[in-house]
Amino acid sequence: MSLLLAGSGEKFTLQEVADTAQIALGSISFRFGSKDGLIRATLVYALDRLMTEEHIMVQQALAGTRGLEAYVVRYVGDFADFLRTRGPILRV
Repeated sequence: MSLLLAGSGEKFTLQEVADTAQIALGSISFRFGSKDGLIRATLVYALDRLMTEEHIMVQQALAGTRGLEAYVVRYVGDFADFLRTRGPILRV
């Protein structure tokens, strides 16, 4: 994921991924089929993590507030922080 987020977008090679992960290129090709397959799997994993983190954030906001107004204020602040800290993966 670091190569995808490094600002080069999709301009990395599978060999660079293999070198970074210290695994054989064939292992990546076998598991993901192609660079597109690797990117798709990486994004699915990252989005699943984001959804889990957002769910936890919502549950914490609900548990830590009383009333709709207090919840909305907390949620908006927490969600702004959530977006700010996860911007790189959301821009991919």
